[in-house]
Amino acid sequence: MKPKTTLLLTALVAWTAVAPTAVAGDKKPTLVAVDLTIQGAALPKPALKYRLLPPFLDRHPGNAVPLYLKAIARESTSDTVWKEFYDKVYPSVEKPPAKLPVEQFQSTLRHFAGTLHSLEMATRRDRCDWEPPLREENPLAIRLPEVNQFREMARVLTAEIRLRVAQGKYDSALHDLQTGYAMARHLGDDSLLISSLVGCAIVGSMNSELEKLIQSPGSPNLFWALADLPDPLVDFRKSYESEEALAYLLFPEMQRPERLRYTPEQWSNLLDSYLKKLGELSESDTPISNLVRQAAIAAAVPISRERLVARGRAPAEVEKMPPAQALLTDVFESYDDYRHELFKWSALPYWQAREGIARSDARLKAASSAPLGGISASLARLLLPAISSVMRRHAEMQQQMAALRIVEAVRAHVAEKGRLPASLGEIKDLPIPLNPATGKPFPYRLEKDRAVLTADGFVDRQREYRLRLASPGQ
Repeated sequence: MKPKTTLLLTALVAWTAVAPTAVAGDKKPTLVAVDLTIQGAALPKPALKYRLLPPFLDRHPGNAVPLYLKAIARESTSDTVWKEFYDKVYPSVEKPPAKLPVEQFQSTLRHFAGTLHSLEMATRRDRCDWEPPLREENPLAIRLPEVNQFREMARVLTAEIRLRVAQGKYDSALHDLQTGYAMARHLGDDSLLISSLVGCAIVGSMNSELEKLIQSPGSPNLFWALADLPDPLVDFRKSYESEEALAYLLFPEMQRPERLRYTPEQWSNLLDSYLKKLGELSESDTPISNLVRQAAIAAAVPISRERLVARGRAPAEVEKMPPAQALLTDVFESYDDYRHELFKWSALPYWQAREGIARSDARLKAASSAPLGGISASLARLLLPAISSVMRRHAEMQQQMAALRIVEAVRAHVAEKGRLPASLGEIKDLPIPLNPATGKPFPYRLEKDRAVLTADGFVDRQREYRLRLASPGQ
C-alpha cells in the first residue's frame, strides 16, 4: 500500500529532504560546499540598525490573507509575463550579481510591481489566518492553490533581491528580504503542515540571497539582525498539532470509541467505512477481493485481541468485543501509540530528539512489515512516515540560520583584526550559536587561505561554508 498522490502528500514529498534520520553509519555524507568571498564588516551602530523582519512600527493590525490574495490575483493575470520571467530572468537568477543582466531584470520585473507591492503590504500585517476547514471536510482533500502561488511569488521576490544587490541598493535588498522572511513566518502560522514546509523553503531562498548580499562590497554586517530573528523563524507547532490529530479528523467516531453503543452490525459497517476511506487515501498495485479482505480481517482479529489485553484491558472485556470493534480499537490505539512516540520528540531541540526520532521510525517500519501485525499499524504507516523528514527539514533551516550568523561574526572579526580568526573561540565579543543539529559548536578550521565552517550532524549530508577574504579592491 503506497500513498496516493494527493496534493498534500505530494507536497510533503516535494518540500522535505526525504533523507534518513539515522545518526550513524558507514556511508560518507554528501558534501554541499558553499563558497563565500567576504570582506570585513564592522557591527552596525546602533546594533539593530538592520532588521530581517518588519519592525513593529512598520506593521499594521489586521489579517494578511486578503492582501496575499490580491498579490496572487495580480500574479496570475498574464501568462506572457510569466513566460518572459521564466525564459529570460529566472535562468539567470543564480549568476553572480556582477554578471546579472540588469536591464532584462528591470524590464521584466516592472510587470510584477503590483504583485510585489501587495506582497509587501501583506507581510506587514500582524497576523495571517487562512482558516483552513480542517474540521469541516477531509483534510487530505483540501485544495491549496495559494501554496503554489507562494512559491511563484518567492521566485519573483528572489529575482528582485538579486537585482537590488547587483545595483548596490542594499537597503532595498534588505527591505525585500524582510518581505521574504515575513512571508515564510506567516506560512508557519498556518495549521497545515505543507504551509510550514513551504515557509521553510522560502527561508532557504532568502538565505541564498543573504549569502549573495554578504559577499557584496560594502554590505552591512547582519549578525545582530540574524540573532534578532525568532528561533525557530518558521514555527511548526500549530501544524504539528493539527497533523497529530489527523486520524481523528478523518475518523471522528474513533475519538471516543468507549462512548459508542454499537451493535455488532454497526461496528462491521464502521469497519467497512474505515476500510473504504483508507482505500481512498491509498492505492495498491492489484485490487483486493472482498473474500481476501475478509480472510485478512479474520486472521488479524485474534492478534488485535492479544494486543488489547497486553495494553491492560481485561480479557473478558476484549472477548466480548465484536471482531470489527476489536480490530478498529487496536488500529486506533496503535496509531495513538506510534504518534505519541513520534510527536513527543517534536517539542525538543533536534540534537536531543534525532536518536529518538530514528528509533520511532524504525519501530513503525518493523511493525508495518509484520504480515498480520502490520494491519494494526496500517493507519500509522499511512499518515505518519513523513513527519520525521519534516523535523529534519526544520532542523536544517535552523542550522543554516545559525551558520550565517557565525559568518557575520567572522566578518566582524575581520573588520577588527584584518584576518580570519584561527578559531571561533578567538571571537570574544559576540555569542557564537551552537549547531542545532548536534547541540555542539560548529567545527571550524583554517586551511591555507580560507576558513571552513562545517554544518554537520546529518549522516547523509553536511554543508561546508568556505570563507575566503576578497582581494583588495574586489
